[in-house]
Amino acid sequence: MKVLLRLLMLLSGNRSYSMQEMTKRSGKSERTIFRYLDAIERAGFVLEKKKNSDTFRYRLITANAEGRALEKLLHFSEEEAYLLYQTLSDLKVSNPLKKKLVSKLHTLYHFKALEQIEKANEAEIIHQLQQAMEQKKQVVLKQYRSSHSGDISDRLVEPFQFTEDYIAVWAYDTGDKTNKQFRISRSGNVESESCSWQHEKEHAKPFTDAFSMVAEKPIDMVEAILSLKAYNLLIEEHPLSEKYITKEKTKYRLKIPVADYHGIGRFVMGLPGEVNVVGPEGFKGFLKKNLKGDRK
Repeated sequence: MKVLLRLLMLLSGNRSYSMQEMTKRSGKSERTIFRYLDAIERAGFVLEKKKNSDTFRYRLITANAEGRALEKLLHFSEEEAYLLYQTLSDLKVSNPLKKKLVSKLHTLYHFKALEQIEKANEAEIIHQLQQAMEQKKQVVLKQYRSSHSGDISDRLVEPFQFTEDYIAVWAYDTGDKTNKQFRISRSGNVESESCSWQHEKEHAKPFTDAFSMVAEKPIDMVEAILSLKAYNLLIEEHPLSEKYITKEKTKYRLKIPVADYHGIGRFVMGLPGEVNVVGPEGFKGFLKKNLKGDRK
């Protein structure tokens, strides 16, 4: 993905580049660069290819909507934009400024989807799902491999929202009449249907907790007493948790809704002696079971 992003930045400048120049800058083979160029065009961008002596030179045309958006967005040099993207991606902290900067880099043509573009099949699935959402159409996820049920089958669904990283899509499963998260990589392909959404009123946006776990709705409310160390680490690593914390003398009380025990569980188990879990019993049992597993 980093190479693809750098290539996109490179070609969006004022000059054109030969295949030799692109392979030298990226460290990739000509075959790989051709694959990236094809992926960029399939994403909706227009590439200019002009012959100069015995070689072809390439650059991104900014006359179309995507190109103009890219030109407007990139107020940085190629190196600055790449460094900014890489730095933001490495940051664990989540705050409004980071989100704004990442959003700017990801705005055009559902730009976050380009993180999946190296996998041609997944990029095509994302594109088809996006079209289905915009047209409010049902689709069939062909040969979907479900880890939960352990089977491989076609799923007739109504897709309505991607996860933030475009790894999965939220959709209404017409078979069991529930909203589910389907991972893009587990679908063989997508078959568009002529039928429009039939269950739009049942579409429910997922709940995402402070630990980035996702579910249709909170599964529980976890309560715990935090030491100063645990409090500091919690608000630094998971800033959205701060509104669920109240100070009590030298300790801090956390009372927070969660979508899954695994997210908050990893945090608690990583700070032995710093977090006193008050409840619920289900979460206490989860911790006990996982701590026993770690000792084996």
